[in-house]
Amino acid sequence: MATGGGVQSNTWVNGDGLVVKFGAEEGTSQDFGGSYRDGQQEVVSVIIDCLDLTEVEVVVNHAVRLPKNAYITNVRVHTLIAMATGTAIDVGTAYYSGTTLTALDADGILEAHITASSGHVGEIKDYFTQSDGSGHYNVLDGTGAAAVETGGNHIGTSLATTAFEYYITASMTDSTSFTTGQLMVEIMYIPEGITLYA
Repeated sequence: MATGGGVQSNTWVNGDGLVVKFGAEEGTSQDFGGSYRDGQQEVVSVIIDCLDLTEVEVVVNHAVRLPKNAYITNVRVHTLIAMATGTAIDVGTAYYSGTTLTALDADGILEAHITASSGHVGEIKDYFTQSDGSGHYNVLDGTGAAAVETGGNHIGTSLATTAFEYYITASMTDSTSFTTGQLMVEIMYIPEGITLYA
């Protein structure tokens, strides 16, 4: 039981590294996010509102996390509201060290996802690793043609074991603000200990 007359913080990190919120912080609504299973893969998804972003990485949704050693197979970006005026966004991963948010890789999920890549409502972009390991490409059209690399370095690798789990972060790549833009980002991964299609 707490003693003394001091005001306590509405947010703290428990022993498992999870952020726990109280009071007004607890009641703050989060953008949509969740997870589901697709065969032997797990999928987590978050909604990113580009108008809320700055050049500083922020956690998109504290309820959505990726586990350590998750092998990221691919990333899918759905354009819900077309991006406009801003340059690009990064989507990455971070973990809490005490109450400090520490980046694992600030652009590990998407590296400089440019406005033109989500310039039309309904666009879907898939990012994956080429079989020869040459890079992370997106599918631009029905022919499956690969284009400029903008997938992050987490794709085709396993997340580090630095932390038990990782939060998904987003930021602008420069100071040019967005006037519109909302994306749903789905991250497909294989959990630790699972061999795909074994």
